[in-house]
Amino acid sequence: MPREIDRKEQLLFASIALDRVWWLRNQCHRSDQATLPDLARWTFNVINSFVETAATCIPRPSPTILSSWSSPPNWLKIYFDGATNSAGSWAAAVCIDCTGSLKDLKVTFTNCKDPLKAEAGAALLAASLGLTMDPLLGIMLEGDSQLLVHAINSDNLSCSWCISPLIADSLSVLNGIKLWVCRKIPRGCNVLAHGLARKAAKAAPFGSLKLCNLSLDCLLAGSFS
Repeated sequence: MPREIDRKEQLLFASIALDRVWWLRNQCHRSDQATLPDLARWTFNVINSFVETAATCIPRPSPTILSSWSSPPNWLKIYFDGATNSAGSWAAAVCIDCTGSLKDLKVTFTNCKDPLKAEAGAALLAASLGLTMDPLLGIMLEGDSQLLVHAINSDNLSCSWCISPLIADSLSVLNGIKLWVCRKIPRGCNVLAHGLARKAAKAAPFGSLKLCNLSLDCLLAGSFS
């Protein structure tokens, strides 16, 4: 049976929705655009903001991290993160479906040693991975960098110049996906992509990381061959 929603939650949700409506109105006014907004994406962002704010303002017994990894029905979650060392940087993306099962994962290397660019490269890798998935499913990108998530959600209007080209490339890829959202999550909820990127960086001096043999259990346990 659904839990009854109390008055505090109702007021919080209404406040967030009104704030987003006002922000959208100002954006349309500044850009002189008469086109209708993406209501599906707007609604999903309102719901996500409510859930994240309610968890802080209205504390409740929280589910385990394991239960937060799976995506909602008809959606796929793709976690992304980057890691650097003296040789360069590694970007990692891990895709999980609504059952909590591993769908796919990717790792790429560049000789850039900038941590911010490594994170931006991971966002691009996640977007590219999402483009290869079932087009009927929504794609939920999740990373622990507030800067990157904000840059993607603001259409690259307010990010550092050094990652602007990577964010632009990510948005170009995401334009090929029918329904997508990007949100910031705590580092503790991003252990799959974070751990994969770090393990790839550590494994590099001793040979390549064998992705074909990795399972979700291997990722969770941190055991890589």
